Amino acid sequence: MEKTMYEYKSTCEVQAGETCEAFHSRIIEASQKHLADYKKAKSACEDAKKAVEEKETECTTALKTYESQKTNCDSVQDAMDSYSCSYTEKATTECEAAQECYTKAVNNYDTVKASSQQQLDALKQEWRALLRMECIIKVFELPEGDRAKALDQCQLKDVAKQSDQDLALQFPVKPGKPSCQITTDPPGSSAYKTANYNSLPAEAPAKACVASCCEQSAGVSGLDFSGLGTTPSGSWSLALNIDTNDGNVVAYPNVEFWESATGLGGASDQMSERFTRDYKDADVFSNKEAKELLIVCHDEGKAIRKATKCTRTRRYSRFLKFRFDSLKLDVP
Repeated sequence: MEKTMYEYKSTCEVQAGETCEAFHSRIIEASQKHLADYKKAKSACEDAKKAVEEKETECTTALKTYESQKTNCDSVQDAMDSYSCSYTEKATTECEAAQECYTKAVNNYDTVKASSQQQLDALKQEWRALLRMECIIKVFELPEGDRAKALDQCQLKDVAKQSDQDLALQFPVKPGKPSCQITTDPPGSSAYKTANYNSLPAEAPAKACVASCCEQSAGVSGLDFSGLGTTPSGSWSLALNIDTNDGNVVAYPNVEFWESATGLGGASDQMSERFTRDYKDADVFSNKEAKELLIVCHDEGKAIRKATKCTRTRRYSRFLKFRFDSLKLDVP
């Protein structure tokens, strides 16, 4: 609202035919009007500044409250996802162990039963021979005139039936395979998100899952393929993410990113950022054998284009840490 005298030049000049009294009266009136306008504008400006300062304090307090609440909510979600992962992983491990134990026990049972049956059959043959020999020996204890008939009776004696009765072996009944309940909707899966997070307000969506099993959820490192209808089969580990919209440092000449076993080349190694910026998991990149590569175009973790598989040939290293200029990808 500050103005120079030059902006009021026309007002301050003596008008044609204007008397001294009229001139000064007009100047005083104009000055008073401009002064009143200035004071009014100044007061309004000060009031506005005060309102902004008050609102700024209010907004700062609200922001701190929001950030605190968000941190708390994120912590609760992380805890829930982590507990769910622990439960899923433990249940899966115990279920697999129980199934493996059952399979081994059944194999042992079948082996022992078959072996025992063979031994039993051999013993029964020996026992039948002994029973017949016993009968013949007793014949010689009879008077000579009775021996012929007694020998015929020994030949007709059902020693097989007696051996079965004398050497009866009861095998225990093989128990049925125990049932195992393993969740098919672990943290990070679309069904898990729908069941637990769909009711959240639009302005307070769930954060990205960082629990251990989320990286391998649905076998594709937590990527959401629900929009495409099909999910690539197999278990996949995320090695690299290239964010093409951030103008960041992951370009072809970035040797540290593409070729170093441990260097990040400016990328992040935080799992919570794996779908939102340039990302590199040095362990997966350098130490896990890569039989196939899965290339996925996504938007913040939601797949938007069909995934492309690239099978490793003999030219490839067993690991991802090899020169990418030797890699030929069949990308449509």
